[in-house]
Amino acid sequence: SILIYNDSTGEVCPNSIPVGYDPVRVKVNDNLDKLYVLCGDNTIWVVTDDITCSSSSEARATPRQVTVISDPGFFFSPKSPQFKKFVDSLPPSPFKELASRQRENAVGHPSSEGRDSIGAGTIISDPNFYVRARIEINKTTNKAYVLGTTGVMIINPDDTYSIINTYPPFSPSRLDIDETRDRIYISGYDGYTGNGLVYVMDGSTDTFIAQDLPVPRADEIEVNEVTNTAYECGPYTNNILSIIDGASFGVEELNLGWNVRCYSFTVNEASNRVYLSNMYRPYPDKMFTTPMVIVDGSSKTIIPNSLQHAARLMKASDSQRLIYGAGGDNRFFIIDDAVDESSISLSSVPLGNIPDVFVVCETTNTAFVLNYGSGTMSIVDTLAKCAIAVGQGPDSGSWVRNFNSDGTLNGAFKAFGADNVTGELSIARGDVDGDGVSEIVVGQRGSNSWVKVFEADGTSLWSFKAFGAGNPSGKVNVGVGDVDQDGDYEIICGQGPGGKSWVKVFEFGNPAGVWSFKSFGAANTNGEVLVDGGQITGGSVGQIIVGTGHGGTSYVKIFDFGSLTLVSGFKAFGAANGSGGVDVATCDVDGDMLDEVIVGQGGPGAGELAAQSYFKVFEADGSILWSCKAFGTENADGHITVSGDYLGYIIVGEGPSSTSESWVKVYRFLESTPVVSFQAFTTGNNQGGVDVAGER
Repeated sequence: SILIYNDSTGEVCPNSIPVGYDPVRVKVNDNLDKLYVLCGDNTIWVVTDDITCSSSSEARATPRQVTVISDPGFFFSPKSPQFKKFVDSLPPSPFKELASRQRENAVGHPSSEGRDSIGAGTIISDPNFYVRARIEINKTTNKAYVLGTTGVMIINPDDTYSIINTYPPFSPSRLDIDETRDRIYISGYDGYTGNGLVYVMDGSTDTFIAQDLPVPRADEIEVNEVTNTAYECGPYTNNILSIIDGASFGVEELNLGWNVRCYSFTVNEASNRVYLSNMYRPYPDKMFTTPMVIVDGSSKTIIPNSLQHAARLMKASDSQRLIYGAGGDNRFFIIDDAVDESSISLSSVPLGNIPDVFVVCETTNTAFVLNYGSGTMSIVDTLAKCAIAVGQGPDSGSWVRNFNSDGTLNGAFKAFGADNVTGELSIARGDVDGDGVSEIVVGQRGSNSWVKVFEADGTSLWSFKAFGAGNPSGKVNVGVGDVDQDGDYEIICGQGPGGKSWVKVFEFGNPAGVWSFKSFGAANTNGEVLVDGGQITGGSVGQIIVGTGHGGTSYVKIFDFGSLTLVSGFKAFGAANGSGGVDVATCDVDGDMLDEVIVGQGGPGAGELAAQSYFKVFEADGSILWSCKAFGTENADGHITVSGDYLGYIIVGEGPSSTSESWVKVYRFLESTPVVSFQAFTTGNNQGGVDVAGER
């Protein structure tokens, strides 16, 4: 059966769609409101998507079964006489050996037509035999193309069908469709030699216009419709990317390097780049994940990069210039392709289990990832990870505004009333309640040490008092991070001026806190501490990053969660940072799967830092990776706030000063020109300072 998930209500529909035994592939044609389901009993079900699904106890899934397609000349049960006859007729070849093994190992109860019955207790023959059964839909012509082991089935919009048998010699394996030219590219095997071949079909006539194009092995194939180029590569082609010219059907081979084993790849038409994940196995018992391979489609050359991820599956979003992937390390990741090759950014979110398949709905910017063997589906909000929250500074009204990644306003709410006497806010973003959606954490800066947690739309979820009388200013600096590695973010709170440099860590809903420690001694004379959390070292726990407030020494420390043993400590700025204060944040800016530490100048300086508003990026050991000037004399005090986001961007906000105007800038690592710059508030934020929080 087919389960239906209603993304609007967040529920699985009460009833499923009954189809044939062991459905192994499903495709949707939303032009026709049809589902095409390939089943392990060798049937193809075409079902009209006429489904009522709600939270009502009487809700039902009521599909109309339009057509059941089954052709014994197309698929056979390996236990059937038809399959034996087919195998016996084959000439000696690797494919015949494979088919013979499938028959020997299969278990099933084939009917007289050669198909497995759908009776209770029936076991599918061997799922490996049906792995090649792929289906793709041309949304322009509304034809569906299904690959079998011996040919191609073409299903018309009216559910009539035809079959083109290609074996011998060609056994199809993978396909992709060029809708612009109505062409179907099919990779497969030469049944006599086992070598790879590519066939190209004209969809208007359902005939082949190119055959026997040589490739190393039958692997994944994908078309760039803009450049009229097809690419073929995969685990069995070793280090070769085949490039097929759609005009001449000439084939070029690009050697990717001796240590490359393409596991999965995708093509981004917007940038004309090919992204290939690389899982290199030099020995049978050892696998190494080396940097991804990025190929420039124009020059057919490899672009240097340092992205490392064990991708099982990859897809490109041409409209947003993003690359989505599901990793063998149980993480879903996004690559920002709208950057120079030297600074392409990657970020990831943990999944529930090893990803088996995923789809991205670009209408809602949501990814749905099936987790192998767990009966669960991970839902990743890809757009929210790019959102920016901005809180007002002193002498304001405690307002928070949400912005999209391009700087457009996307809602606002008032976090506190008159009880936050200065109106200043400290903010952070992250999924603190474990619902898969990030929340906004807001701390008072100048009242009674209260912290509130909100949904992005301003719905209040929880509030607690972070400190008592020991924090006389009532100011709380907040950060978030999954420091205990339980899958959701903890809330990290640091004392304000007049405190004793104490830090407390809270789980959502637990006002008692889970850990507290004193981060600095007498050298932090004003007692204020800035905080954030992240995965800096790659250990079994996350890290808490602390920086001195005004009156300190520009010092940054990194602690493992639950341990007072210092991981590292370093001075971010010298004497030129006159206030001695810093703001801190974490973010994986260079795509190495570990967070870096971002430190912002905390106030007026001298020398190179005089009214310059610098921020710096550090490794965990304090080695500096980059330094950048965010603002000039327009930010007279030189104070800035910093944050990082899911995609590796660095977000910088102006601090309060006589000339500040609430500006926010967004940077890519190593690029001194911001990609986005916007004014968060134009009125009501009287000193022009803002705190910023990127989506984590």
